[in-house]
Amino acid sequence: MLCGVPNDLRAKDAPFDGRWWSDDDQSHVVGGRLDLEGGYWVLTMFGWLGPWDRGRDAHHVPAVIHGQIGPTPVTLLDLVPRGWRASGTDPPYERRLAVNTAIAGLHTIAGAKFDSAAVRLLHLNEWANRGPWTFPSTTAPSSQHVVVFTDPGELTADLPAAKARLWRGWDQSAGEGNLSSLTLASDECVQFDFHTPLDLAAIDHDYVRPLRNLVELAAAARSPTLELAVTPDGADTTLAPTGTVLSAAPLRDVPQPKPWLWFLFTLGDVDFSTMVSRWWRLHSEIGVVPDLVAELSDPGYVGNQFLNAASAIEGYHRHRQKKQKASPEHKARVKRIVDAAPVKDHTWLMTQLAFSHQPDFAERVEEVAALAGPPFAKAVGDPERWRTWIKQGRNSVAHRDPSMVDLERDWRTTVRVTATIRWLMMLVFLRDLGIPDSDRCRQTIDNHEGTRLGRAQRDAGQ
Repeated sequence: MLCGVPNDLRAKDAPFDGRWWSDDDQSHVVGGRLDLEGGYWVLTMFGWLGPWDRGRDAHHVPAVIHGQIGPTPVTLLDLVPRGWRASGTDPPYERRLAVNTAIAGLHTIAGAKFDSAAVRLLHLNEWANRGPWTFPSTTAPSSQHVVVFTDPGELTADLPAAKARLWRGWDQSAGEGNLSSLTLASDECVQFDFHTPLDLAAIDHDYVRPLRNLVELAAAARSPTLELAVTPDGADTTLAPTGTVLSAAPLRDVPQPKPWLWFLFTLGDVDFSTMVSRWWRLHSEIGVVPDLVAELSDPGYVGNQFLNAASAIEGYHRHRQKKQKASPEHKARVKRIVDAAPVKDHTWLMTQLAFSHQPDFAERVEEVAALAGPPFAKAVGDPERWRTWIKQGRNSVAHRDPSMVDLERDWRTTVRVTATIRWLMMLVFLRDLGIPDSDRCRQTIDNHEGTRLGRAQRDAGQ
């Protein structure tokens, strides 16, 4: 159950056998199995839905397939052909489709829009840090045990075109008819109530993604989406059918959550409404920069990771610093240079010097590093050598020169310097959010990243 939303289907219980039909022809129903292959959903149908023409190279792919798995309605969207098997000229007796979006709990249409969405993320519980369970002393007989769930309450924040609500739900399940076990579970959930209905892509991009990046900043670790539930546009709010977007993410090596003591900050340090509103404004202002920083938490090619990190610094500086205009002194300098050149070269020279008043990449790195303050300076040690290494490493990608840094040959240093850039950007984000240096923040950096950053300092200075 996701924050009070029932759902009988869980990715870990796949495969699912059911009945399937297309939105175009609901009278023709075939059997089939929905299963996970390589972390993605694949539907194998024992029959064919839609028109069939053996002579065609491309065959009809339904825009939407509806299904019934036991008592649970299911909708499959964004379908891609994966092959079929047939005998003679008859329609195929088996067809496979890759499924990019699977929604359990309702039947909907392609391009459907939703009034609200509720999301659960790894590390959301730890970030909220609001334990709901207590074990009070009781005068009951020793054979009786009491566990109390205390609702920690709802926190809200106003966002562009939506309201965010943090609340905690709970559920219980019993094994073997209450004879062997009873499980109590509780999770924090963020629900977005949209002013205007949105489709799934917009929900993920405009709301789930920024929330995920915020929690990952606090945890200094990846926080994948564990569950996402949506309510269709126009549904009766009192009896709204809610669908759960079936995600395979929990099966893809999701790590154990970090203890809250290792977080850079939790909701115990900040006000939910203020923090979330600030983050949304920052996230919108700096574009893809949080995405670039988040990607640095995942394994990847050394060169790609370094370039993502360098792009994050430059992108942040360009978005946050107001567009600089050339000073009168600089304009006069450019005029002197142009006037001294042959007339035929004036146009070319003016083009080359058009942006000469703007800071270069090394200056942007230096200004962003200054924003991070003492914790980052301590980690780097020699900022000038560190900055020079990053500049040379970035330039070496397009300008091969034996005297330049070689990202591939010096891959160990590249990995460690990339780690310093990740921490630089995280510290700058904390500054933007108004989060002061806390003992826990400094301890997290020293204890969990200090060794790696120290190596980067030494390597970059070689």
